[in-house]
Amino acid sequence: MSIFAEEHVVTPKDKQHVLTYLACTPELKDEENFVEAKQLARHAYAPFEIPSEVKAILADPKVQDDSDCLEPFWCVLVRL
Repeated sequence: MSIFAEEHVVTPKDKQHVLTYLACTPELKDEENFVEAKQLARHAYAPFEIPSEVKAILADPKVQDDSDCLEPFWCVLVRL
């Protein structure tokens, strides 16, 4: 679960506030980024979960800071 989701529960009122802001701000209506933001805002409220396969890889002992593994794949994962 994301850190944000643990700290703040997004309510329907929060969602409506963002959508109302995007819809009612005249200087933003013609801006391409804000049109796209309005269309995709629902994705910001979707629950996020790290897939179990990714969790399993990140839990591998080769990913620990004290690992002696020198394989590039595992070295990159240590830095995640």
